[in-house]
Amino acid sequence: MGNIQWSESRGRWTESRAKLAEILKGYRLECGYTQAEAAKIIGISQGEVSRIEKADRGLEIDDLARIAVAYNRTLSILVEDYLK
Repeated sequence: MGNIQWSESRGRWTESRAKLAEILKGYRLECGYTQAEAAKIIGISQGEVSRIEKADRGLEIDDLARIAVAYNRTLSILVEDYLK
């Protein structure tokens, strides 16, 4: 039973990460940035941007704040878009 709960929880986590990744990629594209350009502005590698957009990398709140600013957004806008 614990295994099933873990699996269900992981599924929601994966779905949440994928939704966030999609939102962040959309922001980047709206800004007209390539992954390399975004990476330079954010201060991470292009590979990290790719992993974020593929939902292969988790994000801390400070990561989200830097990315939001780079994409001319605020954390509150990001949260609003996520909750839609």
